[in-house]
Amino acid sequence: MVKKLLHTRYRVQDLEKTVSFYKDVLGLQEIRRHTSGRGSQLVFLKAP
Repeated sequence: MVKKLLHTRYRVQDLEKTVSFYKDVLGLQEIRRHTSGRGSQLVFLKAP
């Protein structure tokens, strides 16, 4: 059984749709967005 999940990374086709799923369905909260030097967009979420 998983007791703690500290960090994961997913590459997705539609970032906004994916973020909406994690927020609206799973109840996570968005805490930060970042664009890397290579142009990748990162979204940091946390459990409430």
